[in-house]
Amino acid sequence: MLKIVGVMVTGPRERYLKRSLQELRRLCDHVVIVGNNTDKETEDLIKGFGFDFYRDDREWGKHQPNIKTDLLKYVGKYDPDWIIAIDSDEVFPPEFDRKEAQRLANTDEIAYQFLVVNLYNDEDHFYHGEGIQRFWNVRFYKYMPEHGLEFLKRNVHCGLAPPICYQYAWHAPFYLEHYGLMLKEDRLRKAARYDRYDPDAKCMSRAYYDDLVVDHEPTIFKRKKLLNQLSAELESLNKTRQRPILREAITMEYVVVRRLKDGKNVTIPRKHLEDTLLQGFELVEKKKAVTPKVEPKTPQKPTQEVSGNVCDECSKEYKTPASLKAHKTRMHK
Repeated sequence: MLKIVGVMVTGPRERYLKRSLQELRRLCDHVVIVGNNTDKETEDLIKGFGFDFYRDDREWGKHQPNIKTDLLKYVGKYDPDWIIAIDSDEVFPPEFDRKEAQRLANTDEIAYQFLVVNLYNDEDHFYHGEGIQRFWNVRFYKYMPEHGLEFLKRNVHCGLAPPICYQYAWHAPFYLEHYGLMLKEDRLRKAARYDRYDPDAKCMSRAYYDDLVVDHEPTIFKRKKLLNQLSAELESLNKTRQRPILREAITMEYVVVRRLKDGKNVTIPRKHLEDTLLQGFELVEKKKAVTPKVEPKTPQKPTQEVSGNVCDECSKEYKTPASLKAHKTRMHK
């Protein structure tokens, strides 16, 4: 049976945290939450859900990728098949339920990205401009420690999954609501944080940071219409996206460790041995293994020529500039 583990890192006094926790409870078998300098009220809320909770108080703006990498290492004890990772101000549409998650997981894909919609001023409007945009981002992916659990080494905007998941991610027919930019005070607070930790805009475009401090005119958020558009365009969107294939098997050293409390043997990558021994295990033996090859899909027929009319947000190609413009109007504004 498919096992899904939900993960999240949260700070203190996150106003939308309860909604995000409810999302993880309805979709996941186990949930692990990391508190980053959290307050007692936040910790009591998390523990009230019965989730696995621990604290990691390293400075978020400097150690974010390390905090997330250690979280993924930790959830290995639950032996997950797939991971759902969201921030503490995000929710999925109700149409993305456990049945849909299992349907997506029961394919040969390894990661899925969702269209992130930034709510603006209230829950019925969003903004999409030069800086703050609707964009695709990974939120559901296969747990693959054999391919590495390290995150992109950027102190901010390092993503919610290891780089390999972004490289091979496929589009899911669902959006993700982001509440973190809805209120002006939250936008200004984030702008101040990024001004401190990314003053030269090395991790994100300057246009995004500039948009955080300017008031814009939002667009009405028609949720059902967006779902219908995503479903209608999903097949063509995924077909035209040139996805690389895992062609070569990766040779890695593995070790067998024994859990002291019950004597159970577990096989883990050698590079995780040091951390595992600190969690109540002992080394039994070393061995070598090769991960199975991921068989490539049947290649799509090549296009006769590249038109140059490619959407810079979702990579879909159109025959004429007019059709590209119509697509952007429907999907990205």
